[in-house]
Amino acid sequence: MNRVYREESWPESWKYSHVFDLEEVYGEVSNPGYTYAYANRRRHTLQLLAEPVPTGARVLDIASGAGQFLNRPY
Repeated sequence: MNRVYREESWPESWKYSHVFDLEEVYGEVSNPGYTYAYANRRRHTLQLLAEPVPTGARVLDIASGAGQFLNRPY
């Protein structure tokens, strides 16, 4: 995923959510507790998928927020 940089012309809601993208998508750590909790939730979600989904299968990720699970090698 290409990095997206904040622009002043964005709506306020985009500016607000971009702060979370920095930690969730790009790995910047400004709040270690939040970053750990997000990484743990992502790991747990992927473990839940690993059991019922066969290796090599494709998963359609609909309404996934910022798309954090897209194009990620897990």
